[in-house]
Amino acid sequence: MRYKWLVVVGIVVAIVAVLAAGVAENAGRGQGGARWEYGVFRADPVWSWYGPSGSVDVGDGSEFARQMGAAYSTKAEAFEANVLNSLGEQGWELVVAPEKSKYVLRRPK
Repeated sequence: MRYKWLVVVGIVVAIVAVLAAGVAENAGRGQGGARWEYGVFRADPVWSWYGPSGSVDVGDGSEFARQMGAAYSTKAEAFEANVLNSLGEQGWELVVAPEKSKYVLRRPK
């Protein structure tokens, strides 16, 4: 139970840090601020990615990994991390995880 609580606190701290960095980055830009494109990664019950250039919606994790260019793992949490790392390498950053196994990401246009 304590481990889950620490994970939740860690996620909240990470989200606050990302949001604070975004506010600091955009400070002083006025109306000509950064333009973002957004994507959503869901890991439950079907592996799916919805981004500006299309979507991947697959029930099989290994096929999803192949299409996303991520390393496959039979452990769901490790596989989710692999997908997020792969997206990070493509310039995506995590904005928020509003519920379990759902992630909203963004990158500059």
